[in-house]
Amino acid sequence: MNIALENPHQAEVVALITQLDAYQRPLYPEESFHGIDMDALSGPGVLFAVARAADGGEAIGCGALVVGDQYAEVKRMFTLPAQRAKGVGRALLAFLEEGARARGCTRFTLETGYLQTDAIALYERMGYRRTGPFGDYVDDPNSVFMGKGAGVALEPPRQAEVIALIAELDAYQDSLYPAEARYALDLDSLAAPNVLFAVARDGDGRATGCGAIVLCDAYGELKRMFVRPDVRGSGTARRIVALLESTARVRGCTTILLETGPHSTEALAFYAKQGYGRCGPYGDYPDHPLSVFMRKQLAD
Repeated sequence: MNIALENPHQAEVVALITQLDAYQRPLYPEESFHGIDMDALSGPGVLFAVARAADGGEAIGCGALVVGDQYAEVKRMFTLPAQRAKGVGRALLAFLEEGARARGCTRFTLETGYLQTDAIALYERMGYRRTGPFGDYVDDPNSVFMGKGAGVALEPPRQAEVIALIAELDAYQDSLYPAEARYALDLDSLAAPNVLFAVARDGDGRATGCGAIVLCDAYGELKRMFVRPDVRGSGTARRIVALLESTARVRGCTTILLETGPHSTEALAFYAKQGYGRCGPYGDYPDHPLSVFMRKQLAD
């Protein structure tokens, strides 16, 4: 078997996609069908791979990764029925992931149908875990959403795992500070276009930490930093902050500010190690005894 990136506009590749559509469309209503067309598969951000038989070059499978700013989405995975259980799907997906990683992508997502049990089993063997909807997808009983990735990447906050992280953070902060001394952003605010939101994941794709920078006119504000207790001390928080700061710097932001509390001693020590120094209130914050304000100037 040989696998390579190819143009999807080839007769035998079109035939593969046609077979895939013929299989999927009877299974789900039209609103639950999310296959992208041939023109979209030829887009500049798409890696389209074809698996061919070693003995004659017949196209036996295909798949694509749509590489975006925050993640790459698996699309149009298909293997001819006679070639299944021979490792074609696994080899195609591994090839695509390697190509996306070479482009700097560390997070992979996909949507598939709940009736496609063989596909779901393949993705689970490849390290994908079930998540909530992402991008423009909505929660649909016909859809199964999955994700995979190790490292830190910008991701949308509206994912089940990420919402669970935020809930853990809120529960922790509620135990330390009264409501009038808490200035947390809600999920709608975190999804705003001027917000950079980062998620850290372990090798199994589990979300282990998160953080955000709100890009304001004169500065960026670090918000919603949280790392699960079982991975603290592993450098996860440092990697989250480093990604957020570097991305903010690319966007033209040179100053990062934050507000935390005096009881958050580990956070205070961490921020000091990252180069943050104490300062006075900023923006709409009051001068409150349960607030500590910090500032960092990003290097040119």
